[in-house]
Amino acid sequence: MPRRTWASACCPWHSNTPGACPARGVDRFADVDWRATTRRAVFLDGATALLETTVRDVVTAGDHDIVVLGVHDLDLDESRPPLVFHGSAFRRLAS
Repeated sequence: MPRRTWASACCPWHSNTPGACPARGVDRFADVDWRATTRRAVFLDGATALLETTVRDVVTAGDHDIVVLGVHDLDLDESRPPLVFHGSAFRRLAS
């Protein structure tokens, strides 16, 4: 059986966190409130969405890997806008 993974979708106030998620070699959660579940998942407090997933496929695209996830459970707060990390910065999505 494929291993389950978990993810938190960041929202705008997570972008101000010093050394936020993409940083390497630092404690990424030092200044972030988070919680752990009994299934050993770690979720960011105040996230736009909390996902329980399984990796379905990994596709190499140049020097990146695109990971295709199967979503098993989703906890969504539509009042919180999501962010994406692109071009070395967090950015809001426009509708």
